[in-house]
Amino acid sequence: MVPFEAAPDTPLKSERNDELFLLSHGDAEIVCDGVTVDKIGPGGFYGAEHILFRKEAHLHARAITAVRGFRVPGSVIEGIPIVHWKLLEIYEKRMRIAHLPA
Repeated sequence: MVPFEAAPDTPLKSERNDELFLLSHGDAEIVCDGVTVDKIGPGGFYGAEHILFRKEAHLHARAITAVRGFRVPGSVIEGIPIVHWKLLEIYEKRMRIAHLPA
C-alpha cells in the first residue's frame, strides 16, 4: 500500500489502472458524466473497475475536502474472494445510479 494525499477538487487518478484508493481521512465524490453517483469518506474506496476489469473507468473520483489514504495495488487483493465480492457490489450499485450497464 502506498500512502497518498489530495487537495480539494483534485481528481483521484490511478497511474496503473489496477489500484484501489482507500480513504482514511476526508471526503470524495464518485462521478459519471458529470453526475455524482456516490460520496465516500474514511473507509470508503474508489477504483473497483480497475481491480475487477483492468480497464479505464467510467467512474471518476474527485476530492471534496483534503483527503488522505492508501493506494492499494490490485496484486495485494487478488485471490481474496470476499474482497472481490464487495468491490463488485459497490461497482454495480454505482453503475445503477449512473444508469449504465454493469
